[in-house]
Amino acid sequence: MSDIITPYLTENLESIRNQEDKIRTDSSLEINSQESLKQHIELVHASLDMLIWAHGRKTNLAHDKDVAIAGLRIRLFNSVNASLKLLLSGYYQGAVSFVRDILEISFLLDYFTLDESSIERWVKNSFDKEFKQVIIRQKLDQRDSLKEQKRNYKYKLLSQYGTHATFEANRLFNNNDLLTIGPFYNRKFLENILFELTILLPDPILLLLKFESDLLISDLKLKKNFFIILRDWWKVHVNPNFQENNLDELNYWFKLIESI
Repeated sequence: MSDIITPYLTENLESIRNQEDKIRTDSSLEINSQESLKQHIELVHASLDMLIWAHGRKTNLAHDKDVAIAGLRIRLFNSVNASLKLLLSGYYQGAVSFVRDILEISFLLDYFTLDESSIERWVKNSFDKEFKQVIIRQKLDQRDSLKEQKRNYKYKLLSQYGTHATFEANRLFNNNDLLTIGPFYNRKFLENILFELTILLPDPILLLLKFESDLLISDLKLKKNFFIILRDWWKVHVNPNFQENNLDELNYWFKLIESI
């Protein structure tokens, strides 16, 4: 009889994994105990479902543009899942780093709507100065006549706490005034980062739909539940005066869905 092969890591790594699993359980229990957090997770789940559905519609990627959009769709899906996995397991700084990635994807997709030929230029040279995040943010602010640089503020904040090695990022290692190595459970971090993930997610998904050239009303009817969840979540959790997201973009799809 052959020996049964079981997965094995060193004792210390197994101990960290067990700690992550416990934190994930605590995080899940906290989410299930709060209606607002359950609503966040519901929208995240519906958003991921939309990405899977959109990806399955494009089996033949005939052009570089199709590959570019599909790649960004995949990156968005993976970044959302990675952020959620790290968040639930108690790695809050890592979770924020993927939230910033989601914001970058959203800005880039929005920039493509200004001039679709920019996708072709991005394919040829993604490192061209045209596609630096600071340039993209400036162009989008100019389009929206925004002088407050709110996009820059959000990007800088997520970079400070999640991506760059800054002193400010140490706050996400601080558990009840104690700098903690490894994963830990913190209810405040869980709530705040989950909200940030959820509020940033609709924009890139709605923008991706605009690049579905053969999208039909029947397709929207098939995914009507997503728009209903998004509409209801937006009404409950977003201040009507909050302008960080493109409200016109949301209203455009809401009007379409109401006509079905």
